[in-house]
Amino acid sequence: MVLEKLPPQQPKDDTVIKALRSMIQSKATAESIASQLPGTLSKAVAKSSRLMAEDLCREAGFMLPQSGNTKAFLEKIRSIPGIPTEAVNFLLENLKFNEEVQGMTSIAKWRCTVCGYIHEGDAPPDNCPVCKQPKEKFQKL
Repeated sequence: MVLEKLPPQQPKDDTVIKALRSMIQSKATAESIASQLPGTLSKAVAKSSRLMAEDLCREAGFMLPQSGNTKAFLEKIRSIPGIPTEAVNFLLENLKFNEEVQGMTSIAKWRCTVCGYIHEGDAPPDNCPVCKQPKEKFQKL
């Protein structure tokens, strides 16, 4: 069952948003590490981490179909080559957005120059969780 109209996103202060982003990054890191290990258990851990990260994204307001963040995302991507513009325009015209964009800010991304791992945050991690290289091996994207 899907509601015709979702309730408005609950307001969150900056501390809560920062904590949610940190938890999302933690789950993304766990998924990345687990996906590189052999065996069924590592696949289960990767899938579990992805599901938890998706739940956190929804809670943070990044994946609510009728949120202002979704509207801003669709407006941003419709000019990217290869994006099905007709589908994006259809969504923008037919979704009933129930709120305005709430302080959407971009998060800095850092790439490990050794293994290619991508980290999101204000600064690179002290060590790459995949190849264990120091933060000096990261470059800002």
